[in-house]
Amino acid sequence: MNQVVLVVILFCFGNVAAYPSGAASSTCESMTPNHGASAQPNNESPYNVTISSSAYTYESEIQIQISSDVNFKGFLLQVRNPNTDEIYGEFIEKPPSTKYLGCTGGTSNAVTHSDSTNKMFLEFTWKANFQNGPSTLVPYVTVVQSRLTFWVKLEGPEINSCNLNCLNGGTCSFNGNGEEICNCDDGFSGPTCKIITVYCPCKN
Repeated sequence: MNQVVLVVILFCFGNVAAYPSGAASSTCESMTPNHGASAQPNNESPYNVTISSSAYTYESEIQIQISSDVNFKGFLLQVRNPNTDEIYGEFIEKPPSTKYLGCTGGTSNAVTHSDSTNKMFLEFTWKANFQNGPSTLVPYVTVVQSRLTFWVKLEGPEINSCNLNCLNGGTCSFNGNGEEICNCDDGFSGPTCKIITVYCPCKN
């Protein structure tokens, strides 16, 4: 009788530890699921992390995507300083079957799954709601394919601080040589998009 009771207790604990409704705040620091198994090698991951821009400035918004042709059920996504592991920014848009998570005093500086349905593509909007940030930030994601198959802290592309003060709606980015440049909206030009450009129709 004692053996039967022990088996039932272990089975229930395993289901609770899998967090089907999202990662627990206790996993914020390590980003490691409490699933009672070891993570898979990151160089064998079938999952990709992509970003819409490799540059950030104060209040800039960047789309971060998690994608694969292999289904996954759970995840935990954060943007961190790779040198200190400190979490930066906030998520302001998310797709269905996901939810915001507050880590280390934040309210929405991480996102996770809200159910265990299969997922293949997710896109989030992350905002740099801070000033004087580090020179480099990196999105990190833990992806859970099944309870015993998961990858921890997969790295996305670097997001680098861009310090040019681009005016009139211009955005700061990097050219092919790694130099900071301003991408100007229509009607503006110059190194910081300060010059108003007037287009006149040509006359024959």
